[in-house]
Amino acid sequence: MVLAIASLLILLIACTSPSGETPSSFSLTVTVEGLGTVASDPAGIDCGEACQVAFPSGSVVSLTATPENAGDGVVWDGCDDVKGATCTVTMTQPRDVAVTFEPSDPQPPTRTRLTVAPLGDGNGSVTSEPEGIDCGDDCEHVYDANFVVTLTADPAAGNYFEAWEDCDATRGSSCIVTMHEDRTVIPTFGVGNPNERTVAVTLDGSGEGRVTSEPAGIDCGEDCSHPFPLGEAVTLTAITEDGSQFSAWDGCDEATDDTCILEVNADREVSALFETIPEDVTLTVVSDNCANTAVGEACRASLAILGDLRTWGGMTFASSSPAFTLEDAELLPGFEACLVHAAAPHVAVICPDPVQLDVAMVRLVLNRVTSGEASMAFETANLLPYNGGLVSIDTSSSPLGVAP
Repeated sequence: MVLAIASLLILLIACTSPSGETPSSFSLTVTVEGLGTVASDPAGIDCGEACQVAFPSGSVVSLTATPENAGDGVVWDGCDDVKGATCTVTMTQPRDVAVTFEPSDPQPPTRTRLTVAPLGDGNGSVTSEPEGIDCGDDCEHVYDANFVVTLTADPAAGNYFEAWEDCDATRGSSCIVTMHEDRTVIPTFGVGNPNERTVAVTLDGSGEGRVTSEPAGIDCGEDCSHPFPLGEAVTLTAITEDGSQFSAWDGCDEATDDTCILEVNADREVSALFETIPEDVTLTVVSDNCANTAVGEACRASLAILGDLRTWGGMTFASSSPAFTLEDAELLPGFEACLVHAAAPHVAVICPDPVQLDVAMVRLVLNRVTSGEASMAFETANLLPYNGGLVSIDTSSSPLGVAP
């Protein structure tokens, strides 16, 4: 009996204030994680992150959690009792309570937005069934989820409808979409005859020239674009002016010298590259040790292009001689970044960066085959403009050859 009384006294002492009295209130701290708010009954707690309020000692406080997104879960921690979204605590001491709002699986939308975004140079309108889209003016509409919408494209006068993008299915000028989510579809309108497409030619390079077409329609210089029937085969021909030469095509299906062939299966763009013919340019042998070379012995000759100080992307040439065979080629100092391709009787030097071709850049490795021929001639020589194509050098009047 004495022991029981002593224990009761100890408990009373622990639960009283330093003055011997029980505290009149205790603090209730609520911590919130996730999207939602907590309110209390009796009033005092009303927070979306964390809050702390003192309640009378012995009072029973009900906390109610309200998620921001309907359907999110509510998880309490630190309560005396939990029923759904409500937590109950009795304030016999300071209390800490935490609530977590857990996102639920996203629900499929009940309303979805359809947007029509026209492209192309032409004009036209798009209407919908069921109604809602009338684009030109009204190019967006909200439909119930999973609604099936049919869009119809109607080109303006002098224009044509070309194609749909991002539809579930298409039938001619119609596009069918199922609105299981927000959707954007793209109609493309063109200008002119729907059975024609435009071929456009661009003239590039430092030289002068023009391009004509067969069938007629393009004569560029002046008329550089023309519509042709779909499926038509068009042949373009490059014609050079004095002081220039044609170098290269871009955008053809097939290109041979000054001729470009293409099929008009869509709007097509072709560029023709004309280069200025360099003046007073020679392919020159600047050194050799082939004189008096015995049959079967190798010798070397260094080549340079002289007289033109512009930058280039390399050079090519072909040699011809019954007295010598071309075995290999070597780059000279200053041109180590270039690449050599040698396959008798041809040599090509290709440079990834522009180079100045006014000094010797390549050394030929030759082998004497017979002793009866006095020199080695060059059949062709070309400069390679850095932007593509080639410029021929007339070798007939240049001091070419390897003198024995």
